[in-house]
Amino acid sequence: MSSVPMSIRIQKEMGPVSRDGRIEVAARSRDRQAESITTLEKGIRSRDEVLAIVAHDLRNPLTIIKSSAALLQLTTDEDQRKELLDMISSSCGRMQSLVGDLLDVARIEDGGFTVDRTDVDAADVMDEMRRMFESAAAEKGIRFEVDASGCVPPLYADRNRLIQILANLVSNAMRVTDRGAVRLTVEGDRDNVRFSVADTGPGIPAAELPHLFDRFWQVRSSRRGGAGLGLAIVKGFVEAHQGTIEVTSEVGKGSLFWFVIPGFNGNTVVQAAAVA
Repeated sequence: MSSVPMSIRIQKEMGPVSRDGRIEVAARSRDRQAESITTLEKGIRSRDEVLAIVAHDLRNPLTIIKSSAALLQLTTDEDQRKELLDMISSSCGRMQSLVGDLLDVARIEDGGFTVDRTDVDAADVMDEMRRMFESAAAEKGIRFEVDASGCVPPLYADRNRLIQILANLVSNAMRVTDRGAVRLTVEGDRDNVRFSVADTGPGIPAAELPHLFDRFWQVRSSRRGGAGLGLAIVKGFVEAHQGTIEVTSEVGKGSLFWFVIPGFNGNTVVQAAAVA
């Protein structure tokens, strides 16, 4: 075995290394280490934020379930028992919804989420949305307007996911709108179909708009409504249809969300793009 030190052998093979060269190599190494540490710290902060949000959103329904179950053991009044059971059922639904959202985001990020598209009647979808939300709008004292007057041919989409997209956008709009109206519109042709949801709510500050479709993002000036997964999932569902989604808003006047998906017919199953 050679008795020549390893560092000398490497230097002979690579040629002489200047002092400046060694300093540059060391500096690049430190930069890479610093970048790795920064990335790791961001990952840890992101994990902690996710855990905090999920813990918060699970704690409330769990508390309701626990207290309602305890009261059920103490009361024999049938009306009160029914009310308590309804509260337990509603809380379980909220927890199930959060878990479903987390799973959807995970599948979208992993590239394992797909849509199963069939011919969908846009007018039928709009009628279903009307049935879903008109009572809630009336109770809140606002109008829910549905405009499907444009002649839209059948589009090729995953009907269930399309309903989820629209329901998320409409429910968000209704939550922040205290007076005026929420308006759902569809228009298009065989090439592209455009759905839009407009509200007369408080609007969204311009600085918030670039982050709306990020995971766990909550508009700072709005009422809190869930873990902040909804719009990230909406974006993933739209992109799974090879579509795009956008938003404009003006503080004090309201917001407009719209998405466009292809109206073509085909027998492909499209993979979702990763959530940013």
